[in-house]
Amino acid sequence: MEMIILIKIGFGLILFFLGMALVFKPIIIKRILRLLKETILNESFLLIERRKLGLLLVLVGLLLFYMGMSRL
Repeated sequence: MEMIILIKIGFGLILFFLGMALVFKPIIIKRILRLLKETILNESFLLIERRKLGLLLVLVGLLLFYMGMSRL
């Protein structure tokens, strides 16, 4: 239960700082988005590695689903 609280606090802080950066320093957000587009969201990378990435997402989703269901 404490881990979920820590995750919520972590995501809250990340979103808070992203919001503050967007309000006061929008150039930082532009740089982050450009970096994401060049590395992670690269279309050629996604086309080549789509099966591996898809399998990874399915496995992580199943793991999270199992962890959630086991707490009921």
